[in-house]
Amino acid sequence: MNSIFKRPHYFFLPASLIMAGIGFVIPQNALAYDLNDTYYVISNTFGFHLFALIGFIMAFGYWTAYRNKRSLSYRLNAIHVIISALGPLSIYIASLFYRTVLPPSENVVADWEHNTSVSMVIFSLALITLAVQIVYPVNLIRAIWKGKREIKD
Repeated sequence: MNSIFKRPHYFFLPASLIMAGIGFVIPQNALAYDLNDTYYVISNTFGFHLFALIGFIMAFGYWTAYRNKRSLSYRLNAIHVIISALGPLSIYIASLFYRTVLPPSENVVADWEHNTSVSMVIFSLALITLAVQIVYPVNLIRAIWKGKREIKD
């Protein structure tokens, strides 16, 4: 686990390749969003490939910093890797509690409030996951600013 935090490209490169592979294998489904009277339809395959591309760019940045002997922060690497791995997983787990078919009940408002609460939890988790991605450029800028170091394997 220490090597993943010292060299995060060991995590991001295989993860991006796995995401791209999943994007090729899974069947096409569309995710539809209605945002301010604008209807967005996004293919889940496109989403997997987009996340794979972003992960590859992050892996390339970390690999470049490592190859140029720039000193990356161990704590910032750990925060970024952990949240990048657990963020989407926690969003997926939270989405399992979303009720797509509401059971017949007399209290429809309670069912609607349940879905609204789950949506708010999912949105909060996504916001936290996206906010922590700011750690990536901060870590790289810090490494450039700090300068070169000796690599101790």
